[in-house]
This record gives sequence, C-alpha cells and structure tokens, in this order.
Amino acid sequence: MTKFRSRWLSTLALATLFAAASALVGGLAMFGSPPLFKPRPQSSPVIQTDKAAYLAGEAIEISGSGFTPLERVMLQVKHAGGTTEIGAGHEAWFVNADQDGSFTSKWTISSDDDAGVNLVLTAAGSSRATAQAEFARVAAFSTRVRSYKPGDTVQFHASGFNPNQLVTIQVNNQDAFTTQTDQSGQATASLKIPESSSAGSLSVRALAPESGLVSSNIVISDAQAVVSAASVATLFQLDGNASSTYPAGAIGYDWSQVYSDFMGTTINASGTAAINFYTDASLGSGLTEDEFTGGASKDTNDISAWAYNNSSPQPKADLEHAIAAAYVDPSSPNHTYLYVAADRYDNSGSTTLGVWFLQSSIARSGGKFYNTNLDGSANTSSPAQHVNGDLLLVANFNSGSATITSFTWNNGFPSTGITLNSDKGFAIVNTAALDGAAGHAPAVPWPFKSSASGAAANYVQAGEFFEAGVDLNNLFPNHVGPFNFSSFVVETRSSTSSTSTLSDFILGHVSTAPDVAVTKVADSSTVSAGSQVGFTVTVSNVGAGGDLANVTLDDPLPSGVNWSIASSSTCGASPCFVLTTTAGTQYLSLQPNLTLANNAEISAHIIGNSTGVGTLTNTATVAAFNEAPAFFGNNQATATINVEASTHLIINKEVVNGTTGGTLTAAAFSGTISGGVTATDGLTWTGASTNKTLTTVGSYNVAENPVSGYTASYAGCSGTIVLGETKTCTITNTAQPAHLIVNKVVISNIPTSAGSVLTAAAFSGTISGVTAADNQNWSGPSTNKTLTSLGSYKVAEDPHPGYDATFSPDCETTIAVGDTKTCTVTNTAQAAHLIIIKEVDNNTNGDGGLTAPSFSGTISGGVTATDGLTWTGALTNKTLTTVGSYTVAEDPHPGYDVSFDAGCSGTIGLGETKICTVTNTALKATPGGTTTQMLQDKLTITGLRTGASPAGVVNFRLYKESNNNDGCTDANEVGNGLNLDRPIDNGVASTGASVAVGPGTYYWRAEYTGDQYNNGFTTACKSETVTVVN
Repeated sequence: MTKFRSRWLSTLALATLFAAASALVGGLAMFGSPPLFKPRPQSSPVIQTDKAAYLAGEAIEISGSGFTPLERVMLQVKHAGGTTEIGAGHEAWFVNADQDGSFTSKWTISSDDDAGVNLVLTAAGSSRATAQAEFARVAAFSTRVRSYKPGDTVQFHASGFNPNQLVTIQVNNQDAFTTQTDQSGQATASLKIPESSSAGSLSVRALAPESGLVSSNIVISDAQAVVSAASVATLFQLDGNASSTYPAGAIGYDWSQVYSDFMGTTINASGTAAINFYTDASLGSGLTEDEFTGGASKDTNDISAWAYNNSSPQPKADLEHAIAAAYVDPSSPNHTYLYVAADRYDNSGSTTLGVWFLQSSIARSGGKFYNTNLDGSANTSSPAQHVNGDLLLVANFNSGSATITSFTWNNGFPSTGITLNSDKGFAIVNTAALDGAAGHAPAVPWPFKSSASGAAANYVQAGEFFEAGVDLNNLFPNHVGPFNFSSFVVETRSSTSSTSTLSDFILGHVSTAPDVAVTKVADSSTVSAGSQVGFTVTVSNVGAGGDLANVTLDDPLPSGVNWSIASSSTCGASPCFVLTTTAGTQYLSLQPNLTLANNAEISAHIIGNSTGVGTLTNTATVAAFNEAPAFFGNNQATATINVEASTHLIINKEVVNGTTGGTLTAAAFSGTISGGVTATDGLTWTGASTNKTLTTVGSYNVAENPVSGYTASYAGCSGTIVLGETKTCTITNTAQPAHLIVNKVVISNIPTSAGSVLTAAAFSGTISGVTAADNQNWSGPSTNKTLTSLGSYKVAEDPHPGYDATFSPDCETTIAVGDTKTCTVTNTAQAAHLIIIKEVDNNTNGDGGLTAPSFSGTISGGVTATDGLTWTGALTNKTLTTVGSYTVAEDPHPGYDVSFDAGCSGTIGLGETKICTVTNTALKATPGGTTTQMLQDKLTITGLRTGASPAGVVNFRLYKESNNNDGCTDANEVGNGLNLDRPIDNGVASTGASVAVGPGTYYWRAEYTGDQYNNGFTTACKSETVTVVN
C-alpha cells in the first residue's frame, strides 16, 4: 500500500483515509482519473461545466459532446451581457473533438474579472454546430464556529473576491461593516456578539456591491439554545455522501469542505484545521500496492507485531482514499468529535471496516510500523506500540446504517467490545451511486475509479463509500482534559471478529488537540554560488480544540550566508519572527510567549546570498507549552539547498559579411534563452558576447531574433547544463548575398523584309549605384547579378532604335543584404511609317490640268502595310507591318512628267519614318499645221417677192466628183448638213461655214425652198465648178 506523507508530516499529502465496508453491494471497475462532470449522452452538441459556480482561480472543468468527430471547436467565455475584459482570459481558444465528437478543456476565472458574476461559455464547431452553458462566479465565506454565546467575538474569513476590493459584511441582510481585501482577494473580519443578544441565530454573508459578487450565507446559532440538539451526527453530516449541500437544506459540515480546505481551494470552510486526506494505491492506479501480511497482523496483537508487504488485496477490500477531521464542539459543550470516511474500489462482495485511533505518532517503513521522529519520519529503532486508551472501532453494516463496536486497548486487547449508541458513534455506507443523477448525491470531489464498467467507473457505486463519527467525550465520560489521538489506521477485514484477518490499510494523522506543526521549504533546491538562497518556514496550529501556548521556534540558520527576513507574518504590531545572532550563528525564532490560535498559521521568508559551494541544511524545530507528546511527529522540518559552482552560458556572436555588402555588426543582433533555465539578469542576450550566470539549470535553447538578410547557424546552443558548468553557444550570422535579376521582355510582331525580328539576346544595358561580382553590364533574356555593394541602384538600357523601353519598379530602388530584386525591362517595337506626298505642277497648262487626287501608285520591295501597298491623293501615310527595302512607283498619267525624291526608295527600319515626294509636271503643247482649201458659196435670187412668212430658205450642198464622174449624187456630197436653212437677206443667201476640202473637182448646188409668195428652184449640177489642186 503505497502512500504519500501528509501535511501533518510537513510534506505534501495525497493519500487516503478511512476505508470501509461491510456486506456492501454492487460492483465497480478499474482505477483512473474520473471526469469532474456527469456524462450526459446527447443527440445534439452539448457543452457543460462540472459545477454551477466557482471561485476565482478555481479550475473549471469543461466537457463537450455530440460534435462532429475530430472537428475543430472554438471555446470562449463571456459575461452574460457579452462583455469581455482585456487580459482576463476571455480570448477564444480551440480544442479538437475526439472520434466520438467529445472533448474536455479547462478555464479559470481571473481574480481581476469585474464585469459581472454571470458567465456564458460558448462552443462553436467548424461544422457550425454550437452549444452554450452558463455558470457563475461566487465568493467563499467561512467561520470557525457555527454557534455563539453573547459577548463572543466571531472570526470570519472571506476569499474569492478581487484584489483590494471593498467587501461589505451583512448580518441578517443588514450592512454591518465594510472591509477591504488584500492582493489575493481575501479578507478577515471579526464580529462581536452583543452581551444582551437574543437573536437566536444570525445569517451572515459577504458581498462586493460594485461587482455584485456575493458569498453564500453562514448561519450561526445561539449556543445556549442549541446545546440539546448538538451531537456528533449534527455538527458534521453523516449521511452517506460527501456533499455539504446535499440534500437541499442540509446543515453541518461535510467532506467536500474538508477536501476543499485540504487542497487550498478554500480556507477553513470545514471549520477546523485538524484535517487530512490520503490516496492509497489501488487496482489500475499504476502504484505499488501493499496489505497486511503474516499471522501476527491482527487487532489483538500490539502494533509492533504488525507487518505488511507489497501485494494487492482483493478488489472488494482495496481502499482508495481516506479522509479525516477532528472537531471540538463548543456547543456540546467542548466535546471532541473524530470523523473518518473512506472509499473502496469494488463492491462485489462483503467486507468489514475497522479504524484504529492511536495516541502516538507512528510511521511505516520496510514492512513494519515505528514511532516517528520529530520530523514525522519512522524511527526504526523504536517500534510502535499501543498506548492504553487506543481505540478500535469496527463497523458492522446492515442496509446503509451500521452498528459500531469499540475496543479500548488497556494493557492488551479486550476480550469483548462495546456496541456504541448513536450518541457515542454513528456510521453509514452509501446505498446509491454518488453520481449526481436524479435522486442521487453528487460525486465525491476527489478523483475516483470504480471496478464498474462504462461511465459508472468514474463514480462511487452503492456500498463503496463509508463514513463514521465518534463523540470521544460520550465514549470516555470520565476522561479529563484534551484527547491526544494523533494517528489512525483504516483497515479492511474479513469479519467483525477481533481475530479477523486484516487486508488493506491506510495510515494517517489527524489531531484531536492543539498541535503545532512546522514546514520548511527552500526557494530552490539547487543554486549557483553567489545566487540568492531562501527558505520559507511556516508554523501552524493544525489540531482541534484550542490555542497553543508559548509556541517556540528553534531554527539555527546555515553558516556562510548573511540571512535577513524578507517577509514575516505579524503578531500584534510586530513581526512574529525574530532574527538573532549568538556566537556567530544566526537564529530564527518567534516572539516570546507567543500564542497560536486554533487553525492559525504564521510564516516568514528568509533570504541571503550564497558565498561558497556546498549544502545548506536548515532544520527548524517547534514546541508549545500545551502540546502533548502524541503530536510531536510534525515538530521538526528540514530543507536543503545545494550551492554549486557558478553556472555560465556564454553566447558568442559572429557576423560574416564577406563580399555581400552587408554592414551589420554583432551589436545589431539579439535573442532569447528558453527551456528550464533562469539567469540573474533575465533570459535575453545581445551583442558580441553575453555571459549569463544561471540561477536555475536544466535544458536550454538559445534562439536569435530574426534579422533580415542574414542566415544563422548554431553551435552548442541547445542541450542540458548542470550546476558548475560553463557552456558556450556560438551563433554565426552569414550575410546573404543580394541579387539583382534583370529580365528582358521583347514585344514585336514586325519582321524585317528578311523575315527576322530582334530577340532579348540583342539587348543590353548597365547597372549603376551598386557593384556586382563580375561587372556592371547585363544582356540577353535574364541576367542574375550577385552584388558586392548595396544601396540605391538604377538599371539602364543601351539605345536600341525602333524599340520603346519601359522599366518595372524594381529597376530603380534600394537593395539590402539578402534581398533579391527583379527588374523587368520591356522593349516594344515601334511601327515604321512611309509617307507619300503628291505634288502637281500645272503652270504649263494654264488654269486647267489634273490635281493630286487624280494620281495614284504602288509600293514594292519587301515591305507590307496595314492597308495594302497602293497609294493615292495628296498625302498617304502607310503604317508598315514589314520593314526593309521599298520602292514607290506611280501609275501612268499622260501629259505629266513624274519625278521621285530620295525618300521614294531605299530601306526602312523599325520606328523609322520616311517621306517620299512624287512630283508631276504638266507638259507644254507642240502645235504644227497644214493648209486647207476652204470653199464657200453664195446665191443671188432675182425676182424674189418678199414678205412671206415664213420666208423661204436656201440649202447649200457641195459635191466632189468621183472616179465614176457621176456628179451631184448623195454619195458624193461633202460637208453634208453644214449649210442648210440659210436665210435670204435682200435676195442674197450665203454659206455660213466654210468647207475644208482637199484636191479634187467640186460642184456647188443651191436649193431655194420657196415660200408662200415664191416658188422654189435648184441650181443645175455642175453649173458652178471648183477645182482644187495642192
């Protein structure tokens, strides 16, 4: 049975306590950490917390179910109105659902949270499924007594409020007074009951009006009015569960408050300092189990005969936890009560429970039991033995409640026991699972695992939880003075017989009388020489029943250190702790005649600087005038600090700039140190060399803050360092060369007459402002220049006629170490233009002649144009789509000479504009002549009577004699129609137009048409003959 030492033994305790059972029912399975909430299968997403209300700083256990398997879920807590405070933990966080769509998480209310006490938890999955749960923040309020007498002063303790917050104490819903919390959100207050008080009962609570934070009510009653009602079963709830609030309206303390005080979640919520909790190894826990062994391990034998070994008990007898508390009840009057509870792993068979209360402090070691040293360790030279008056209680269960048989050791084990009445002792086992289901009490507040299957394995099943209490005054009515029980042993047994075989056990401690305890804790167990060292010593009254008188502390401090008190509790107006020096040795002690009230605790923190290498051992011993020897087992505590040679982590910085143009030096670099180490001046470094003196050793990792343009390499910069070591980390930063890339893009769809175009290879340029490893030139499609100097630069291009150049932004800017800048130079081919101008000179043609629109022509050679190779008119501008040789020609235009200037033929390149002027000059006329014989005729009419209307006319006809000599025939007529209808003027008619004739014989005939007054006539053929020779 592996156990942990209790705080009664001056160390942390997570052990078990009282375990029980007799004729228990049911079954449970496997040890493990139970969930702190009750699983509720859901068909849709559900989010829930393990409780409805929490103190600030208390862990809130969150569970979700019904989400999509493996989906990402965002969780966030806000106040009911949606308010959040910066720095109070309201930021969203993420969890991943498991294969069943479930998850767990935790959250804590910040003590600085002040926007309201009602909070809403929202879960939003990546599948858009959402769920919400509500919970509240509460405060804690407690007192050491639950009854009073007029004139008493009642001490209260409030916790869970905000730091430095005003808190009002209300009595029966009326403001009594206001106090202020300390930095931890706690406050103490005293309320004096008037001498004439007859209130019967007082309801007291604490609240913070500004934030609305409020505690639950504490009801304290008039002790004189409740004496008859007080008993071992009313001060503490012996009802088969651990919850102080179940059932509704329950009165009295319970194990949930004891456990909360033990874990430090609350202070004095249980009303006593005499508490302890133990966790025992059990099946499935992974810890080494143990149980009683050997035939002498029986209740009838002395403790010195008991033995144990490392083996596992039967599941039904396997204890998991034990918890105990002791009270002195001022209302009954000053009766001492001892309470114990236990749980077991399995309920599949019957077993019986026993508990020994011992009047000596005992410990276990190597399979046997011994008296303790002052520090609680086993004194293996002093076997434990019973003291007369040691008490054994054996519980015999029947349907939940139990009868208790007591056996008192008196120079041996008695032959018979005494069955206790309910006023002396009471015990009970749970008859239903403690799982919070309808009609069931809530789960126990500590982690539990049962042998039951499924979800039931996380909860105490029926018959697996036992609790009992005994009134020592009623059991021993003749006893005088305080009871000195300091140890207990919970045991499982095969029967109620006094000779029964014993099985599993839990050894624990709880004090029924004033008990002074001391703890000593080192600030750090190992430090480097020269570092600060420190111890915290705490002196407490962890017993029940009253104050400790004349408490003393003997604490000789280790030499080699100049000690001082960094902080101390105050007793009255002065510090409780005093530092003195005697014969060169410094001593820490207490004020003389110091009284330490029940459940009080005082502490001091001492510090100094170590000067050498070695071990500092500090042992503190306490005593009190009225402490019984049974409680000496926690009167001494020792802590050690190993002071080792200084530990150094040296960080060297090397910078390699090379030919990159980098200019940074080591001073420009810095970083951090992570891992488990700490240093005297923090965990940052900078510059060429940093020597860190470590105050905590372990794993370390040196990192560097990013510096653009430099690559870091590490040597010796991570690993583990131990005290006294010096390790060197070298970080080398190599400047990354800067690169300037010049890319060439050519945009051209205009070929030459030979069919070729310029490509990127034809272009080149220069770089100015910076230098490169090879030269300052670039050419071709892409040039990657490794720079050797940095700063502002400019990329330029050599002239390339016929191409426009554009430059990207990175062609002219600034470049630094490690940069890569890309400059893109784009060249776009310029179109070529051939302009044809038409000029026409008509000066030799009078006012007439052709104009420019009348002229046209063609272009030949290797060129092409967007609109073809013809031209016309005064001006033609041809945009060429192919460049090269060309010739401009003109279509024929008679009567004009044409001339072409030099621009009308040749070669044209990209981007060029050439002008061709075509000039046309009108030709002069070239007259010549031949002579022509012109013949005319005239007819004189005699005897003409005039006045007719219309008057007659004369038709003249000319005939040329043919070779046939046929005279005046139609075939021989020439100039036909030229002289017809000639008028007669004064009897004379003549031809109007001369008739041109060549050589030959011609005959004129005249034909008078006649008119109204005259007859017509025609002259005879050949009557008028004309012969024409050359």
